Amino acid sequence: LIFSEFSDLLSPLPLRRPMSPLSVLIIGSGGREHALTWRLSTSPLVDRIFVCPGNGGTSLEAKTTNVDLSPSDFPALVDFAVKNEVRKIRSFQTRSDAYNHVSRSLLSSRGPNNLLSMV
Repeated sequence: LIFSEFSDLLSPLPLRRPMSPLSVLIIGSGGREHALTWRLSTSPLVDRIFVCPGNGGTSLEAKTTNVDLSPSDFPALVDFAVKNEVRKIRSFQTRSDAYNHVSRSLLSSRGPNNLLSMV
């Protein structure tokens, strides 16, 4: 179920449409975040993965950087995502306040013609 949300990045190469490399922001620090980070790191369509705050396992994955920000520091998350051109966001936290706030802020700051996917 987790990986199905990113099926456009993980499907066999012939089925993919050409895309520019993506930067992904994953909010959280547990095993689900590590599993998703590991799987996304194998995709040629993912350029960079940021995990906030991440854990020891996520810091070891290819293309991955742990971000030393609080998942509840909404302005800092939005600023980070904009500066790093994040185009996909995922949070597994049971309280998805950070995810919802960051997503809405990014959508409003980018306008309707810019790609941003929240899964």
